[in-house]
Amino acid sequence: MTQATGPIFPLQSIRTADLARALAERSGVSEDVAAGFLWTNLRNGGVTIEGDADRATFTAIEAYRFLTFVLSGSRFDPNQSPSATALARYQRLAAPTAQLFRERFFGNADLRFGNARQLETAAPFPITFVENIHDGDTWRLHVQFPHTTQPFTTSVRFPAFDAPEVSGQKLDRQLQGLSSRYAGSGGAVRGGTERSQWEKALRLGMQYQGELAGLVWRDAAQWMQARGGRFELAAGYVYNQGSGEACTMYNMVDNYGRWIGTPQVTDARLLSQYMRERLPQLMATDGAALRARFAQQVAQDTKLATALQMWRTRGPQGVAAAALVDPALWSEPRRLFSPERMAERAASWEQQLRTTTADPEQAHYGRDLVAMAIHLGIGYHYVKYRSQRSPFYERLEKGAKAAQIGLWNTPLFTQLEYTQDPGACIP
Repeated sequence: MTQATGPIFPLQSIRTADLARALAERSGVSEDVAAGFLWTNLRNGGVTIEGDADRATFTAIEAYRFLTFVLSGSRFDPNQSPSATALARYQRLAAPTAQLFRERFFGNADLRFGNARQLETAAPFPITFVENIHDGDTWRLHVQFPHTTQPFTTSVRFPAFDAPEVSGQKLDRQLQGLSSRYAGSGGAVRGGTERSQWEKALRLGMQYQGELAGLVWRDAAQWMQARGGRFELAAGYVYNQGSGEACTMYNMVDNYGRWIGTPQVTDARLLSQYMRERLPQLMATDGAALRARFAQQVAQDTKLATALQMWRTRGPQGVAAAALVDPALWSEPRRLFSPERMAERAASWEQQLRTTTADPEQAHYGRDLVAMAIHLGIGYHYVKYRSQRSPFYERLEKGAKAAQIGLWNTPLFTQLEYTQDPGACIP
């Protein structure tokens, strides 16, 4: 895939007063209204960043995010059939602002937009620091843009990949979906105390797998950096599964204000080395301790063991319901990620790469941290956010399932595999 050529930043920042004065002259509004438009829409778009408190200046990065996020929404996009009021606002303020930014920040460059009006950008960008890894599909990173002097701090969401949740609304939705299938009216798990016990154990099992994935990510980043590994962020593209053509270019931000991109390590050898040399040790120590901690929380419910036996007497659905919450069936890190199994996974990984990276446009796949995670079974290929790397991810996931590694070793996560929205374009 040919990477897009991104704009340079000839100017780092411009005084807000100067921008507001120029916008007021072009649009016919007052300077106060013009300044309010600049900052209010950036904030309401969910893309405010560090430094926004200094309203005296408007930076190139802020202009970049304004163009890629604010103008992509239906409020200002004339292609989305907005109301007459919204269209008038677009013509009076949004369009002149875009032209003003293009002139002042980007040297009047011809800025290219994808179908979702997301501004294309060059990639990969160096990652200067991994600040936080909450779970396996969203990291907080310091990214160095070209032609800028300071790293930019942002949350990055990985395309075509999803990790088990440790908290939040998605975890609640997943739990409710399983609960509606197995608990309550017509389910094998009856209401009241039974249901509360089952849902408590279910949540802990789901959180355990999410924490296990986060443990691997954090350790891998530290281990590779300690050996001189450097990281970079590749642009993320979301593709239409049916046509194979890009229906949305999420090179910049999603609807939560997170940037979209795939983390890569600059030295491909570190990935197979990590599988062989480090991961078995991590899982035998920290992984085993994590499992024991979560299992102990389940064991503290003294009525659960009796309930498990009772549910197993309620036919196939009862057996399935019990299997989802039985800590004895949770993935066991010491066994699943033993030296022998990791040697096999590393060899399988290297074989995959020999057939994939023969294509010059796919040579960088061997440095893909998301691909490593899917190969190890600590996350899913997320069909809702398909990318140009999805065929590679699909092959890796198929192998992880066959090997029953990671998530695919548990009854719970085989039922949480994402199949919704295959190939759907993301608005």
